Amino acid sequence: KQWYQRRVRGKERGLGDISVMWDRRKGKARILMRREQVLKICCNHAITSEMELEFKQDNDKFLVWHTFADYSDEEPRFEQLAARFKTAEAASNFKEAFEECKANLGQVDL
Repeated sequence: KQWYQRRVRGKERGLGDISVMWDRRKGKARILMRREQVLKICCNHAITSEMELEFKQDNDKFLVWHTFADYSDEEPRFEQLAARFKTAEAASNFKEAFEECKANLGQVDL
């Protein structure tokens, strides 16, 4: 038998604004991205305490993370996601917002 290694190529989701959204009443956070012109949701998942956001291959503009349930294609599924930012400062700000939300999960403000 021959065994073939299956390579999984990244699926480009498009250009657009990516946001970290915090719900004070529920103490939950999520990442949401909409495509630039059609405004279709292309990234939609909750931030969990298990998630790690890392810079990819020493590139300070490129972040990678895993999620257990991305809802952008209607059915939740495990995904490895990546985001490339215009500047290193924008990537750093996104990572700071992500880490702040992750640290505050479960804290409710009424």
